Amino acid sequence: MAEKPTWRHSLRRLRCLMPAGGWYELNEYELVRSDSGRQLKQPYLISAPNADADAIAFAGLWAVWTGRHSRLALQGGIARHRAYP
Repeated sequence: MAEKPTWRHSLRRLRCLMPAGGWYELNEYELVRSDSGRQLKQPYLISAPNADADAIAFAGLWAVWTGRHSRLALQGGIARHRAYP
C-alpha cells in the first residue's frame, strides 16, 4: 500500500480500526455444490467466541476525497496481508 499514491497519505496519518462481527474464509480444499450445481469453495465464518457481545477490529485506512460535483466522499479500506505459514 505504501507504493500506491492513493493511500500514501492515509498510511502515514489516517489509520483506523474497523469493527466487524466476523469474516468469511474460503477453504479451497473442501468443495461444496451451490443450489445451481456449481462447485464452490466451502465458506467458514470466523468470529469472536461471543459474537453477540464481542467484535473484531481490522486495521484500516481512511481518506476524504472531493468527488463528483465537488461533493466530499469518505473512503475506507481494510489493510490485508496474506497469512504466514
